[in-house]
Amino acid sequence: MSSGGKKEQAGDGECPRLRIFLASTSEDLSAYRSRVVEAIATLEQEAASMETFGAVPHTPLATCRRKVKKADALVVIVAHRYGWVPTTEEGGDGAKSVTRYEVETALDAGKPVFAFVMDPAYPWSGRKETDRLSDAETDDEAQAVFAAVRGLKDFKSFLDSKVTTQTFTTPNDLASKVTSSLFPWLLEQALGQPRATEPSVPSEGDFTSYLEDLLDQTETINITGIATQHTESAHSYPIERLYTPLSSFRPVDRTPSVQSSIEAAMLRSERVDLSHLLPTCDRLLIEGQPGAGKTTFLRFVACMLARDRLGEPCPEGASWRQHHLALNDESPGLPILIRVSDLVALLTAADAPPLRRDNRLWLLDLLERTSAANGNAAGQTVSAAQWEQPLASGEAMLLLDGLDEAADDTLRQRIFEIFRDACKRWKCPVVVTSRPIATAPLVEMGFHTATIEPFGDREIHTFVEHWVAALHAAGRDRRAAGDERYSDTLSGAIVGRSRVRRLAGNPVMLTCLCVVHWNEGQLPEGRSRVYRSVLRWLIAARSQRRRDHGASDLFAWRAFARLALAMMCAEGGKRSTIDLEQAAEAVESLWVRESPQLDAEGRRLEARRWLTFECLGSGVVEEVSARRLRFWHLTFQEYLAALQLAWRGDGEDPAADWWPVVSSHLDNAQWRETIELLPGCLLDEGGVGRVDRLLERVLAMRGESPDLATEARVAGFLSRLLRPVDVLEYKPSAEVSTAYDQTLARSMAIFERESAGTVPVKLRIDVAEALGRAGDPRLAGGTDEQRLLAVPGLGGLRLGKFPVTVEEYQRFVEARGYEESEHWAPVGWQLKEDKDWLAPDAWSEQLEHPSRPVTEVSWYEADAYCRWLGEQRGLKIRLPTEKEWERAATPVEGEYPWGAEEPDEERANFAPDSEPDVGSPTPVGIYPLGRGPFGHRDLAGNVWEWCSDEEKVEWTEEPVRVLRGGGWGNPAESLRAAFRLGNLAALRNRGIGFRVLAAPPSLD
Repeated sequence: MSSGGKKEQAGDGECPRLRIFLASTSEDLSAYRSRVVEAIATLEQEAASMETFGAVPHTPLATCRRKVKKADALVVIVAHRYGWVPTTEEGGDGAKSVTRYEVETALDAGKPVFAFVMDPAYPWSGRKETDRLSDAETDDEAQAVFAAVRGLKDFKSFLDSKVTTQTFTTPNDLASKVTSSLFPWLLEQALGQPRATEPSVPSEGDFTSYLEDLLDQTETINITGIATQHTESAHSYPIERLYTPLSSFRPVDRTPSVQSSIEAAMLRSERVDLSHLLPTCDRLLIEGQPGAGKTTFLRFVACMLARDRLGEPCPEGASWRQHHLALNDESPGLPILIRVSDLVALLTAADAPPLRRDNRLWLLDLLERTSAANGNAAGQTVSAAQWEQPLASGEAMLLLDGLDEAADDTLRQRIFEIFRDACKRWKCPVVVTSRPIATAPLVEMGFHTATIEPFGDREIHTFVEHWVAALHAAGRDRRAAGDERYSDTLSGAIVGRSRVRRLAGNPVMLTCLCVVHWNEGQLPEGRSRVYRSVLRWLIAARSQRRRDHGASDLFAWRAFARLALAMMCAEGGKRSTIDLEQAAEAVESLWVRESPQLDAEGRRLEARRWLTFECLGSGVVEEVSARRLRFWHLTFQEYLAALQLAWRGDGEDPAADWWPVVSSHLDNAQWRETIELLPGCLLDEGGVGRVDRLLERVLAMRGESPDLATEARVAGFLSRLLRPVDVLEYKPSAEVSTAYDQTLARSMAIFERESAGTVPVKLRIDVAEALGRAGDPRLAGGTDEQRLLAVPGLGGLRLGKFPVTVEEYQRFVEARGYEESEHWAPVGWQLKEDKDWLAPDAWSEQLEHPSRPVTEVSWYEADAYCRWLGEQRGLKIRLPTEKEWERAATPVEGEYPWGAEEPDEERANFAPDSEPDVGSPTPVGIYPLGRGPFGHRDLAGNVWEWCSDEEKVEWTEEPVRVLRGGGWGNPAESLRAAFRLGNLAALRNRGIGFRVLAAPPSLD
């Protein structure tokens, strides 16, 4: 396995896998290049070229030269074209071609160069440089052709003077000669030729080599599966071309003085670009679901800082960090990117220092080892002491990716201790990414938590536009070239279908959707089938090469699935990376069928070779460090593990049954995605009966006399399992459906004061979400008297029992509420027109949670809804005044709607100690202990509520309206019935909703 030209250990009789840079013109030598790439692969080496890494547009020449330096050898092919000549603005001299620059760079770095020149006597049907004269329309164009002809002649003479050249004729002839030339050199490498000199350690830390390696790893995004069966395609694109900004909600400052201010009370619900948190949060924890873009964000940050540090100019004029990250030039400039999985491997390695305390020295040791493995051309490394200097001084930015990859709790606690010591001793900013897990120790260390929000429709359109533009720039847009609106077609296919749109909020899933649509012209339903389609394309793309390697596509499916489940079930918990030997052990037994003549040692050797082959560009698995591999994305691992479970039996052989594995991981957050993908896999691998069996087994977990917590737990499981196959049009059996309905019905007791406390809040949320998607009986139908509760002392006025829900507001949207001006005040309608509002912000995401309060609506939208609803009901409906609202929220005794008890997690959705318990709005009514004196729910916490009152403030001349009730991201003090805020009437915020007030028809 190879990455960035690093030599790696090899088994007995094996050559080390190295990177061979391929330099040539592209158009005329496409078939020749393809054969050379295949020839290099047969030697189990890796081919790289300007085309395969997608040279970035700002400095393509500099990027080529840097990657040549990182390669182990260079193969140059020259025929009858000279190729691109970089101008002085592009870093060249206007005379040398990029191919010549690549050769010169390799020679200057002491790399071996293998040169092959087209036999001049071989008949050539393609265009030559001289043929271009017929296209020249001006003297300047003719002179450019003459210059290219002279340049090509000089280049061939240069090669003859510097290296031994060979002539070639056909593509197969060239491939044969490349193989014959490379093999002796590879054998020398396998024998371990010593270095000419011992590595020297510079007196001061020289991070140039590290930064160049970092750019190799981060400056492109690899998209696999694009037109894989049509052309020889590069699948890497400049990261700034494909990166779509991620958003989060601004963390709250923990100081009491800020918590009580207007700005801080709403701060947690203010949507911001994730990169804009970097200048203000020295300790930042970024949480996100699988595929949310956490790793890509850190790679993007690292790339921008590395470019600045290496002095690469930003085409927009400002520095890379200013233009893309909102950082000024005084901010930390040295990016240090560490995968937590690499730290885990170091902590658990056989040669790990046995007595070392869990402190920052582990991080320094890892950095020193990485530097030694990637030493520069002079053999220099950066010592641990030299790494610590920029970290301690604040000159660096430490980026730690994948805390959740430490699945074992004991191991994770060790990592927390390492982080704690590092944060105590180092001044540098620290950014950590993780799936949502138990990260309370980081909060104690002063980390602010930012949760990545799913893509909204606007981000999806932006991503698709970037996607199509990248395909166009790379010359791969066979549809986009003929249809300038392919981006609209693709966006419509994604956003226009609600079932598909559910998947697209996740960047990795959105990428998969784009790949499948590009290749197949349509999109399947359900995320399990999307993964299947993407993997089918990836595996099929290498069919011939895989057969040449002695394996079939069917074998690849079986082996990948076997490996995925083995990594999920690893001792100590789920793993995202695995040692090559352990991976070989997981798939070794499959070779009994493929090669029955092999003994155990032979099967293990074949397994290692196959895994090594698949790591070279399959797009399914990849190398992460020396002799360690992982799936290209964790979601591939999770899907394939579900597929492997579906291939097991349904109970005929208990040892090979999927249920023992599933039942033991239903509550495991690390297994959530695999469990939710399993029903779709079972459906596709045997039909509805297998899904029925899964649901029957979950229902059986209730036992004979289940308590409410057990009923709610089972109802939550069933809802998670049914939702993924609902989009596949699965209908449970009548028996299962009846039992499920009964379980949900009994679970309704979680909304009652007498019994809710017996069920954890998280379970109540899961069940309420399930009810919302199935049709919550609390919210469906009912009389006005049931939905609008009287408030004594207000002359017959009735206030909504709950805040207006997403499901209720959806009726307004679908009734053309945003298209008919008669429902709107003139100022509100003009604002809607100016801002092009068609629905609330993040509307597609909100529709996934019908029973939550609608949010991201301005005061004007809430007012328009009230007018519309009044017309529908024949009532006078409006927003309450703050006095009316406060009357409904004020008990006989106490300052909170429920009385005098202090707020806690059983009474409201809020943020104790400024950190939210839930982190989002929750379905209405799941905190029955927090109900108001007249039966209203969610008057305190969950979301702020617009009131009709307008007020004047000093900080703006814009219209300001009153807000009451506190929200999910705000502290306990905001939950008091008397607490009030004012904010811009045009504000749309995830922490703001509203409830309605109705007057009897006879009242004005």
